[in-house]
Amino acid sequence: LEEHGWLAGQHKALLRCWTLYRAYLAMFALTMLTVYICFQHGLRQPANILEAFLKSPPTYLLRAVYFSYCPTFFSIFPLYCMLVLAVPTLMVSVKRWPFATLAGSVCLYGLTHWLHRPQVFWRTTGEAWDFDPASWQLLFVAGMLATRFAWPRLINPRWMRRLALVAVSSIAVLCLLHLYGRYSPGAYKVHLGPARVVNFAAWLVLAQAWLGRVPRSRWLLACGRNSLLVFCLGSWLAVVTSLLISAFPAAWSQGLLPVGGVALLIALARFAPQKSVPRPPRVEPVR
Repeated sequence: LEEHGWLAGQHKALLRCWTLYRAYLAMFALTMLTVYICFQHGLRQPANILEAFLKSPPTYLLRAVYFSYCPTFFSIFPLYCMLVLAVPTLMVSVKRWPFATLAGSVCLYGLTHWLHRPQVFWRTTGEAWDFDPASWQLLFVAGMLATRFAWPRLINPRWMRRLALVAVSSIAVLCLLHLYGRYSPGAYKVHLGPARVVNFAAWLVLAQAWLGRVPRSRWLLACGRNSLLVFCLGSWLAVVTSLLISAFPAAWSQGLLPVGGVALLIALARFAPQKSVPRPPRVEPVR
């Protein structure tokens, strides 16, 4: 973007959105075909909202093409496309007016929650995509600002050890709140509640602190390099696993099938063809 300008960056964002759209359509077709075959053999999920598709496939297929029908795992694709299209403009804004950009992002995020009506900016229907872009834009803006200004200082080993301790403590507190019924990750997901932001930040710090230093962590790093493949296949495996668990509700299936699915995804990511990406310049920590 800095070398070729905003138009080149926007063109690259459009190409990425086209890749996401094709992946979305392929994933949708594969998942619906799987659900249809399983339903024909008596495998059904309780309260499965995908059953609406089977009642009128032509109608829902047309709605899926223009993102009007995006249940469960599919609803992240249109949100990601919208925010990816905004990335070149946000990057220019972060470079020229970093504090104003951060203030605007935080105000927009806070407004959706202060009003106690996130649907003011986005309405959830259960079938259409329901992730609120007015809330989720905060993660993109915060990530750009951290990468540009704060991260070179935060990768200092002394600071990273302290941040890792804070991150572990935050995750432990959230787990305790979840055990006592005071925190539900799913309830904070659609509109990106503050607890969800803390959770994201904590795992980001732990990933930076541990990945690359822990033996065999390159297997997990491969999942990040092939994130779109991992997400699509992981979502399809989640549907297949839930159908199998509903058919075989034994304790062994609830433990073995998810673990096997995660192992399969890591193996696929590890041995998938790698694209040659130019390595970014090394950032030395500030001592």
